[in-house]
Amino acid sequence: MRFQKELGVSLACTLFISGFIAAVLFPVFNRARGTQCGPMCSSKLKMIGIGLIQYTQDYDEKYPLVPARNGGWVEAVYPYVKNAGVFQCPIEVNREESQEVSNAASFYPKTSGVTDYYFNSQLRGRMSSSIGDRARIIILGEGNDGQDVTDSSYSKSEIPISWRTDASSPAFRHLGGAFYGFADGHAKFMKVSEVSTNWKKGGYYFQPAKP
Repeated sequence: MRFQKELGVSLACTLFISGFIAAVLFPVFNRARGTQCGPMCSSKLKMIGIGLIQYTQDYDEKYPLVPARNGGWVEAVYPYVKNAGVFQCPIEVNREESQEVSNAASFYPKTSGVTDYYFNSQLRGRMSSSIGDRARIIILGEGNDGQDVTDSSYSKSEIPISWRTDASSPAFRHLGGAFYGFADGHAKFMKVSEVSTNWKKGGYYFQPAKP
């Protein structure tokens, strides 16, 4: 009886210590994962951004219409990146199975899980030469909060207001910030506070110049 009691105490102590260690180390591992996946996410956004530039060069300097009869922006850019995995953020916890989009029209408009990144809907159908400073205009952002329909037309006109204060939102995905792709093809890590809600001289924003 005494042995069983001592064994129970020993097991309880072991479980407590294990739980304590896990509680301490899990955030460390999670931060490390966010750090390691950051360059991958940045690289993917650059690839998609360059793909969008190539698309505009082939289609009268215009960005894709979102949505369009033949699909969304993912279909438009896929021939230039040729890799369905490029559209998936490596750290995104709400990710559905990455879907092959080589026959992408079949994924529009109802299939979700095609992309974790959203397209700036303010640029739909706009001529790339008319939008303003392309090095400051955001064309792609990290999305998929588990509630969005992340189909091939997944787009937003700005960062949702609720995301700006919700630390669990995509805007805080990588160590308190997120990566954004710009119209000139580069990608940049930014805190949500660095993204302007309206056009701002010297800032980073979604609003293109008026046509």
